[in-house]
Amino acid sequence: MGKDRPVRSLACFVQALEGLQVLVELRYDTLIRGMLDQVDEHMNLTLSSVVVEKMSNGEKHEMPFIHVRGRVVRYVHVPSNVRPHTAIEDHRKRISEARQLHAREAAQTFKPLLKGDQSQVV
Repeated sequence: MGKDRPVRSLACFVQALEGLQVLVELRYDTLIRGMLDQVDEHMNLTLSSVVVEKMSNGEKHEMPFIHVRGRVVRYVHVPSNVRPHTAIEDHRKRISEARQLHAREAAQTFKPLLKGDQSQVV
């Protein structure tokens, strides 16, 4: 894994849309409509309950899930009921809370070692 990416990136905004129905437009004139399940720092997307449509001929295919590489994403259409600023702030709060929880749990795990209790050492 690499360095932590700042929570002010474009990927952070798309991550804030996780759990929502989105429309993703890809290069090569393809549309994907589905539930956005996961987004990583490279804008790779995982969607479920997907309908893939070729814009050139209107052909549609339903799939249970799909993984899309970030480099082929042209647009992620934001649902009209989403306020971008609020979505980003909520996402940043969730990240901050998760980091704090992880730090507390890690401190509890290593507390005996810090006090010199060698009985916990494996």
